[in-house]
Amino acid sequence: VHRGTVKMAKSNAAAAPAAEEASGFKDKLLTFALCALLPWAFSFFRSVHEMVVMRTEQAPEGYTTPRYSDFLLTGKWIAFFIVSRIITVKLFFLPLGELAIPHHKYKGVEREGRVNRFAHVCYKSIWFVGIVIWGYKLCADKPWWPWVLGGSGELRECWTNMPFQERFVDIQTYYLAQLGYHTHSLIFHCAMTRRNDFLEMFLHHCTTIFLVAFSYLVGFERIGTAVLFIHDIPDIFVYMSKMAVDTKHSTITMTFFTGLLTSWFCMRLIIYPAHIIYSSSVESWEAVKGFDEAQMEFPGLYIFNFMLVLLLCLHIYWYWLFLLMGFNFINKGKTEDWVEKIDAKGGQKGGTAKRSSRSKKE
Repeated sequence: VHRGTVKMAKSNAAAAPAAEEASGFKDKLLTFALCALLPWAFSFFRSVHEMVVMRTEQAPEGYTTPRYSDFLLTGKWIAFFIVSRIITVKLFFLPLGELAIPHHKYKGVEREGRVNRFAHVCYKSIWFVGIVIWGYKLCADKPWWPWVLGGSGELRECWTNMPFQERFVDIQTYYLAQLGYHTHSLIFHCAMTRRNDFLEMFLHHCTTIFLVAFSYLVGFERIGTAVLFIHDIPDIFVYMSKMAVDTKHSTITMTFFTGLLTSWFCMRLIIYPAHIIYSSSVESWEAVKGFDEAQMEFPGLYIFNFMLVLLLCLHIYWYWLFLLMGFNFINKGKTEDWVEKIDAKGGQKGGTAKRSSRSKKE
């Protein structure tokens, strides 16, 4: 047994530098991608601004186009999410985490980090359950809601009658609430202790915010609601799995984890590329014709599709990590979150981020 322990320790010590080197390369690659996208993003939004102004000037009488002032509602949603998250986490979810996380399993600072994570993922779980119900009730009877999402319409309807497509006030409210939630998530993400998934999640948040804001301004709310709905369903199981992973209930953890693998594969790896990306890249030419007939420039369709594909690549990467976690449980009988690790120091495992007082907000 002693020889086996020593051999395993040597093996782990030899593998550690390689793992750290791979993680460092991944971080450099993601940092380079973010820096390269920034100059392009400013130039692109200038083109979008010109299109928004032209569309407003040419709109038929009585037609309300998307305006920058609409984002004032998003600001109110951001404030609501920040305040409600701080209050509910402090008053309800932190005490619940103290009860749910076993004292004998984790000690000291590490336990504090896991209780904090438990509290925040409780808030996120409730949000995603609520937004999925809200989104389905709003969209189930809409003409663009496809059968694969429980509707009776066709995604082709997302692109008809452009650029002055019929708009729905309830859909706009839902859309701006989504933008508010993801913006507040980015704020919390930057304010918290950095973990091993910091850059991936930063890129994910930035991509999501860009897609939601851009699609709202150019009138892509219809396809946008389908994209958001498809992503929200697996997130229910993502955060419920994170809630359960540090508790003593391994059966509940694996139940949520099985739901995560199933919903992620069906929604994000099958329906998302086969229906959403297909419609946005092929059927969207109907919208291009509408803009051409109105003698208006239609910027960003290629970029919009590129960002959708970028999200798909992130989904594949994370699904691979989920599968590794599942194999780890089968082989070792141990549940562990590899995407967002917490070590005995309460910070990023294998990382260089320093712990500060901000970690109490996590």
